[in-house]
Amino acid sequence: MSEQLVAPNVIEVELYADEIIKNFNNMYTETGSPVQPVVIDPFVKTDISGIKNIKSGETINVKLAQETVDKLKAKLIYLQVQNLTTNSKDIMGKVAWSKYFDFKDPTDKKLTTIAPNGCIYFEPGDDGEINAKTVKFEEDKDDILISYYVVLKFKLKDENGDVQKYYCIIDPIGQISRDQT
Repeated sequence: MSEQLVAPNVIEVELYADEIIKNFNNMYTETGSPVQPVVIDPFVKTDISGIKNIKSGETINVKLAQETVDKLKAKLIYLQVQNLTTNSKDIMGKVAWSKYFDFKDPTDKKLTTIAPNGCIYFEPGDDGEINAKTVKFEEDKDDILISYYVVLKFKLKDENGDVQKYYCIIDPIGQISRDQT
């Protein structure tokens, strides 16, 4: 197995911050929570349509666009990855996920958790970015279809000047596949 590293696959999340500021306080919407965030796909400026291809061996880097951070005081909370491939025999645990993600890098101090429901969670590092390093594999039978949820929070002032905290989710689909170059 080759240890060759591939450049990071950057997912920079940019939101229509002005539209959120203008509309969120005037909409019938909940504020969400870390476990039940509000879906905000219509407010995402970044193109999340289609299935994002992530080559095995790449590092998935999720970060917020600077304008989104500045205008909304936004922060990433976690990245959740869920297996959508039907060829899995059961809920994926750490052994199954280790075929796709590298848990051995001691320089990486962020928390990675595998929940009882088989989802894997990545926490942002001190720089506010999430880095999920995938493992290089050679066979296309190992390709996996995933959904990945980016959960973030931001703060807005309401019409009374009170600050309201919102937890939101963006939920595109991706595929981790062998590098065919």
